[in-house]
Amino acid sequence: MAADFIPPIRLQISVWLASFATVQRIFWTLLLQAHILLYMSLGGHLSPPLSPPLPRSDNNYNIIVHSSDFNQQLLPHFS
Repeated sequence: MAADFIPPIRLQISVWLASFATVQRIFWTLLLQAHILLYMSLGGHLSPPLSPPLPRSDNNYNIIVHSSDFNQQLLPHFS
């Protein structure tokens, strides 16, 4: 008698969706790991710098701002 039991369609659909979600999660996890391994094997890093390093130069330019010039530029805006 128990072998004649057919679960309701909602239960069948929910079990199918749960198993599909699990398979999909495993697939994307493995794909992400494969991409990370490939990227690392090609000499990449997991956290690449956001911008390329600035070129180094032997010239050291210092911009000097005198406080009197700074105050003359700012005071008219705040008064």
